[in-house]
Amino acid sequence: MAVTAGTTPPTELEPSRPASRRVPALDGLRAFALIGMLLWHAEVTWVQGGFVRMTIFFALSGYLAAGSWHRIREGTGGHGGFATFWWRRARRLLPVSYLGVAIAIGVTVATGSDDMRDRLGGDVLSVLLYVSNLRFWLSGQGYGELFTEPSLLQHYWTLSIEEQAFALVPLLLAGVAAVAGRSHLRRQAVLIGALAAVGVALPALVHHDADAVWYSSPIRIGEFCGGVALALAMTGGSGRWSDRRLAFVGTASFAVIVAAVVLLPRDADWLYRGGMGLFLVPTLGLLAAASRSLGSAARLLSWRPLVALGRWTFSVYVIHWPLFFVLDQVRTGLGGWELATLRLAAAIGIGAVLHVLIERPLMAAARVDDVATGLAGAARRRSAIDRVARAWVPAAWWRTRPAAIALGGSAVALTAAGWLPAGDDPYEWDRVEHESVEQAEMRMFDPDDGRIPLAIFGGSTAVLLDLGGDAWMRSSDDLATRPGGTRLACGLVRQGERILGWDPQTWEPVTGRSDDECTAWPDVWPYVAQLGGAEVALLVVGTWDTLDVELAGVGRTHVGRPEYDRIVLDELSLALDGFRTAGVRQLQLATTPVVGRGETGRARELRGLGDDHPERVAAFNALLHRFADAHDDVVVIDYGGYVDRMDEDLKAELLPDGVHPTDEAAQLLWTDFLGPAIVAAADDS
Repeated sequence: MAVTAGTTPPTELEPSRPASRRVPALDGLRAFALIGMLLWHAEVTWVQGGFVRMTIFFALSGYLAAGSWHRIREGTGGHGGFATFWWRRARRLLPVSYLGVAIAIGVTVATGSDDMRDRLGGDVLSVLLYVSNLRFWLSGQGYGELFTEPSLLQHYWTLSIEEQAFALVPLLLAGVAAVAGRSHLRRQAVLIGALAAVGVALPALVHHDADAVWYSSPIRIGEFCGGVALALAMTGGSGRWSDRRLAFVGTASFAVIVAAVVLLPRDADWLYRGGMGLFLVPTLGLLAAASRSLGSAARLLSWRPLVALGRWTFSVYVIHWPLFFVLDQVRTGLGGWELATLRLAAAIGIGAVLHVLIERPLMAAARVDDVATGLAGAARRRSAIDRVARAWVPAAWWRTRPAAIALGGSAVALTAAGWLPAGDDPYEWDRVEHESVEQAEMRMFDPDDGRIPLAIFGGSTAVLLDLGGDAWMRSSDDLATRPGGTRLACGLVRQGERILGWDPQTWEPVTGRSDDECTAWPDVWPYVAQLGGAEVALLVVGTWDTLDVELAGVGRTHVGRPEYDRIVLDELSLALDGFRTAGVRQLQLATTPVVGRGETGRARELRGLGDDHPERVAAFNALLHRFADAHDDVVVIDYGGYVDRMDEDLKAELLPDGVHPTDEAAQLLWTDFLGPAIVAAADDS
């Protein structure tokens, strides 16, 4: 319907508008935000400012919630409606949310680490109480740890904030209407807009840590209120804006958002000091134009595949994070763009099926207040596969159903294959190192062909270097890979409790003791080395061993102090004795690099590392050299020095979280440094 300048067109707030009518561009806007989130979580490196997509989600939710509340109030004559609003939101969101919780629980129990399983009960409870954002913030499960060892419910922090907002907004709207007058929508918009401005400006006004910008309810609900204010403003006085002007604002806002997503470095400090809140302005500009289907940006967002994806967004969002965890490099044997493509295809495909089979019938039920009627209606409609395919595949293609079925079957087979361990990769992230003789023999390569058998041991960096070096060693004429002993979140020193960070409320230290599988290395490493026939052992530790440690009878100490240095040297001696007994002829010690700034620019701060961290790294590496100088069968591989000599931008690209190399980075490190250095050291022994 054309809109004449100076008139007030129908909007989502007006009761005259059919409740079933949707604005395609708004669905497309939701899909645009979802794609940015999926690419961010799939670790696609060119998506820099992926944080903007959360502002879009919250503002759009506020805009639509205001419309829903207005229609409910009109239906009740302006009285009550609270229970109806909350009940519809609950019935719309909770069933699919709980399905996602069940899936996350199953994946965590089946494939998660001990730490993930230990945290699972608290994570689930916080999700059910809609406070998971506060749990992840206050328990130290920061957004910077999203790609290390996260909770598989960590993406529920956004849903918790939305539920908090849905509980608050009807009360807020009713209160503002009472103060400003029920008919004065523009005045209501000003009041709620002021609350939104205060919320998004909090990082610039109040001392906070980095994770508060992500997880804080007042900040995010401020973005939600921005959408509410826009809905009220457009209803109460949008005639002041011509179609042409609003179309221009929408297109310009879309350009700003796309530029931020692609070009804006996520490590810019000003973003965490109030800068993120600035992107609410172009978000509202784009939302205003999209709601009226005005401008080139709205036409682009109305593209049919985007509209379909926008309607599947909630189901895709709920399923994607556990799915990404399962579809990792180890299980799929893929990396880079191939792995990202598989993850996105699987998340969108499975999410679409969940939407059609579960979410859509429940949405229909919410409208007619009858779950049984909604489910029965879904059964009478076309099949799920037909509905999903017709949303994406052009009609001319769909007529060739055999080809479509073959294509779909291949996609399903590829997705299913991703759930199985890769047959050509002998390593797993959370592998139990104790193996039977038969299992060890299965992991071994062909009998000795003149290459040096090498096994890698250590913590999370060792895990990634082991994975990244496998392809290099398979093609090497000098080294042959053997099973090693690597495990996430493990260091060398077993005594005491490490200081892992600080409680943001009390500023008391948060401590943690190494788990049993970490402290079992004196038995595990020699056992695995002997079974695999390793002649050279590469030990990669250090990051965990530079933290403060609370020792019984000593108190807090760290590397560089005599009492702690003695422990490090004793542990190295114990490791060397074990490897010698296992037949290893040379122990190679990799130095550790200084934790870099990473892609966020705040990697060291997020880990609670102090200004003396470089001095501690130097002290630890000096101990490695001191130990090697005292033993003829021990050498030092200066991995840390090689990494630290890189340009900071290159180091941040190769080690996005400041510590761990990406798969591509690990392969590059093996080609340019590690492989030749290990061979040279082994040949000299």
